[in-house]
Amino acid sequence: MGFFETVLIGLQFKRLQKPVVFFMMLINFVFFFLFGSAIVFASLEGIFTGKSITASGALLATSIIPFGICLVCANLLKKCVQ
Repeated sequence: MGFFETVLIGLQFKRLQKPVVFFMMLINFVFFFLFGSAIVFASLEGIFTGKSITASGALLATSIIPFGICLVCANLLKKCVQ
């Protein structure tokens, strides 16, 4: 079952085993995805405006952390639906 199928089935309360964990992980998934995207866009803006390439690259590398947490939340979302 794919990620989007899991979310749609969970939002319909079909085969949902842990509803509190499901909704908290869904909120965290959206938050960390938006946070990671904001970091990526900030680093790209720094690159395009002529800031130091190392500082922008370090900021871009830092975006791995929220995207990694986002993947963990997606995995837990899949485990909440059977």
